[in-house]
Amino acid sequence: MHSKSFIILLLNLLFSIGLSAQTTQLKWLLDLDANAVPTGTPDEAFFHYLQQGHLYRMSVTGEVQEVPYEEVSYLGGHYWQVQRGGLKGVWNSALGEIIPPVYNSIAMATTKTDRCWAFSVGKYGMSAMVNEKNQLIKPWITAGYSNLQMINDTILEYKKAYELEFMSQKGNMLKESQVRWMKTPEFKRLSADKYIYTYAKAGKLKVDTFSNTEPFSAGLAAVAVKNQWGYIAENGAWIIRPQFQLSGSFNENGFAVIKMNGLYGLIKRDGRPVFTPKFVFLKHFAQGLYEFKEGDQIGLCDTTGKTVLPAGQYASFVTAGNQAFAALSPNKSLKIFNLQGGTVALDSIIECKGDLSSELFIATGKNKQKTRVSGLADAKGEWVVPAVFTGLMQQYPYYFIATGSVTQPDLLPGVVVDKALNFQQFLYNQQGKPVLSYSVNSFRNLKESPVGVFELNKLFGLVTPEGLLLEPIYNNIRPMGNNWFYVQKDGQYGVVKAL
Repeated sequence: MHSKSFIILLLNLLFSIGLSAQTTQLKWLLDLDANAVPTGTPDEAFFHYLQQGHLYRMSVTGEVQEVPYEEVSYLGGHYWQVQRGGLKGVWNSALGEIIPPVYNSIAMATTKTDRCWAFSVGKYGMSAMVNEKNQLIKPWITAGYSNLQMINDTILEYKKAYELEFMSQKGNMLKESQVRWMKTPEFKRLSADKYIYTYAKAGKLKVDTFSNTEPFSAGLAAVAVKNQWGYIAENGAWIIRPQFQLSGSFNENGFAVIKMNGLYGLIKRDGRPVFTPKFVFLKHFAQGLYEFKEGDQIGLCDTTGKTVLPAGQYASFVTAGNQAFAALSPNKSLKIFNLQGGTVALDSIIECKGDLSSELFIATGKNKQKTRVSGLADAKGEWVVPAVFTGLMQQYPYYFIATGSVTQPDLLPGVVVDKALNFQQFLYNQQGKPVLSYSVNSFRNLKESPVGVFELNKLFGLVTPEGLLLEPIYNNIRPMGNNWFYVQKDGQYGVVKAL
């Protein structure tokens, strides 16, 4: 195991050196205190904590205000659920208490704006609906109201028991046909060759019928009329009139695969062909490359139809970062190429993977001892992180995580490897730089944030891809969203926020 005194000394040194290089900084809002306990879920600007039987609200600027509740949890927008005497209400960060805590349960309608005017409340085994002034807008019933969703600022969709109903802010009941135009347009399949599409035009609902459809992508949908394919916009307008035998969805770069006269090609969003259809098969692969077929062989071309990788006996292609790809042969062997089709010289690679968020990719092979090992490579064929890790190597939004023992620790300069441990994790950023100079026992990646929680010898710390943020000296660290973290150490609690 790591010597604790050595690790703490090393951590302190790294922390003091790394602070100036950090682009992400931590701000302590609540210093460690045995009498102050953070509670509830914070929003972007506020969190709450209990101290000596009182509840306090603290802003990200450090301002403190006592609030007359037992607990507060964030709901969304400007709204918080408050609790007093075991009963629940709603507090608005701009208006204050809008619904007093008098209900057993409360739920806010889902909304895309900062304002909500409908809340489902429960008490004595019954449910009702109130507005933001706590006025009854739907009567008390035993069946209940659920799945409240504001379609826009004035229309509410909800379920009464199991029936879907619609209501305006003025209290008028509406039919689904009256609000359908406000919802995201969609295709409804009636049979194997009949789809209908409902949309609003000139203030009125219009329905078109198609023999086949594809989902909307990049604002357009491929649809077929009498076996001829074209494209429509969400407002039902024809963007490209039916003229193709087959058509696929537009990708993020504005290209779509189509079939004309028995051959496949590419078109732009204006319907003009990028090149004359010439392939018997064509589909989008990645990074502006398309898989084509010649006889029983497959290859890759670019958006102009120019061959990047000549057709060969390949089983499939896989991405290897955003600068390379790999071709898998039927016998499971791999060949790696750059985006221009040049060979990437990496010998004895049996597996590679890597999404488009990094230039690097995970490459796995076998060493002289026939042990399966993994590392990080680039499109130049260079090992940025040597293939010395025996366990699983994974890519996350901000990190690469290498797990397992290390076969050749001397090939990882600047990284402390504990040879006695079979299971350890090493953290690398998307450029292949070690995040920490030592291994950790576990790591928790947060999709919405570059800040991660790691554990070392049953103590927890925080990192970003640039390095150490918080030393692993805490008994627990809880990510609370919006880059807030509740920390605990020796019976004391604190709150930090990543800025």
